[in-house]
Amino acid sequence: MLKAVFTLFAAALLTACATSTNLLNEGEIASMRIERVEVKFKEDASISWYKVEQEFVEREMAKRTAKGGALRAKAKSVPDAHDKAPDAMSIEAQTIAASPEAKAYVREALARLIKLRLEKDVVPEFKGARPVVLEIQVVGFVIPSAAQRLVLGGTPILAALRTLKDAKSGAELAKLDRGSAAAAGQGILGVAIEQALPDLEERLLDSFTRQTRDWLNKK
Repeated sequence: MLKAVFTLFAAALLTACATSTNLLNEGEIASMRIERVEVKFKEDASISWYKVEQEFVEREMAKRTAKGGALRAKAKSVPDAHDKAPDAMSIEAQTIAASPEAKAYVREALARLIKLRLEKDVVPEFKGARPVVLEIQVVGFVIPSAAQRLVLGGTPILAALRTLKDAKSGAELAKLDRGSAAAAGQGILGVAIEQALPDLEERLLDSFTRQTRDWLNKK
């Protein structure tokens, strides 16, 4: 039942976004220069990135411990809802992971990852004289943990609205509203094999970057 729920959630993120417009001709595309990349988030964006959530919780718990805060020794990392039964979760970790500060930390990490990848692999391709802005609005981001994929399965997904705007007038030039996904090992064998492969978020950003580049070039 839970596996079906996760499958439907993933499908919704990918199919809910399915619009692409780019009316620029070849000459206009060649004249573009991406002046900057802006990454924003839809107010109700759904973000699930266990590794970075855990990173924040461990950092905050270390701070509390250093200040003499009374924390249980077993609460050293954020619990994954698919790793442990609810009654075995660390209350401290749950509270920290659900805090506005934790959510902001994860969003900042994701924004930085997307921005750096696009600046590295897409921006240099456009060296024209017309300044444009590439705006990314994240709708959903899911990196299923190894524990989840062992039992329930899961697909890495990045759903985002991409908009190209004229840097001077702000006029919209093109729009892409579509999700990106990446392959991920499932079950014991699949999870074990993929340990030698790039991280799931890197694979997902590869897919997202290719999709963005093809859209901008009208391929």
